[in-house]
Amino acid sequence: MHTTRQRRWIGNSVPLRLRRRSVKQGFTLIEVIIVMAIISLLAAVTIPTLARMGAFSRDDVNDAARDLYGLMRAARMYASTHRVDTAVVYVLNAEEDSRNSAFGMEYAPQFVADSVAMARRLSLDEVRQYIDETAGPNSEAARHSYVLVDSIEGRMWSLPGNARVRAAIEDVALWMPDPDNPDHAGLTPQDSQLLTGDNRPGLYFVRVFRLDNDNLSVLEPRAVQLERLIDDGWTELETRFPAHVFRPSGELRTSGQPERPQSVVTVGTSPSADVRERFVRPDSVEIPFHELAAVRIVLNHFSGRVVVERE
Repeated sequence: MHTTRQRRWIGNSVPLRLRRRSVKQGFTLIEVIIVMAIISLLAAVTIPTLARMGAFSRDDVNDAARDLYGLMRAARMYASTHRVDTAVVYVLNAEEDSRNSAFGMEYAPQFVADSVAMARRLSLDEVRQYIDETAGPNSEAARHSYVLVDSIEGRMWSLPGNARVRAAIEDVALWMPDPDNPDHAGLTPQDSQLLTGDNRPGLYFVRVFRLDNDNLSVLEPRAVQLERLIDDGWTELETRFPAHVFRPSGELRTSGQPERPQSVVTVGTSPSADVRERFVRPDSVEIPFHELAAVRIVLNHFSGRVVVERE
């Protein structure tokens, strides 16, 4: 039985502490509005600064390189699994150079790949059924006709944001191969772009078709935009797409005899992007221009090995 003093202690002191603990802590509406205003102000200041520094462009470049690397690995696996030549196809385009408006220069449109897809080689029976019923196994139609694969990799997908595969861009500082890296054996600075240096014989040029409900339709390259390249000797580009083709054995099918065992695909920023997103010193007209970091993908012709390198 409690004494009067104990009852008074229990009745007065304990409920007081409990009442203090039960008071809900929180922010007032004014405090919340002030915090939101500060966050909005910081975002308004930092986001344009990050954009000028190329932060978002670099994200696009990294995302594009990761996706392209995955597509190459998928093509190699598809070729091995289905025992058929499988191509990573590059869709070329010409884009205006942002240095013209920024520095008053007169660069011609620069060449890039802005879309890619995966395609398999048509079987001889398919070639005879859809293209040429008299085609032989070594005919042009049989060797160079490819159809988009019937999967998500077979769609023509655009590289994200301002990311592009460099095909031929003028007066840009080229990557230097590392003499201590065995994957760089035989590479030269010109080999950092799809259509320059010794990369050309490492490519294979294919006609690309889409098969839909037993109807085969051909996809045409952007020949009008590529007229300058075609006039310079790239006559294949009138009707065919450049591609890296994996054989079932894993090695790459090439159009010539490359002097080195690797091909290099460089993913960088679009030539039409703001110069502040493209170059290390966007206020300088020093030639060659030094681009912001790009991502290189190195393919071994003999093994089909794919390696990603970040600058």
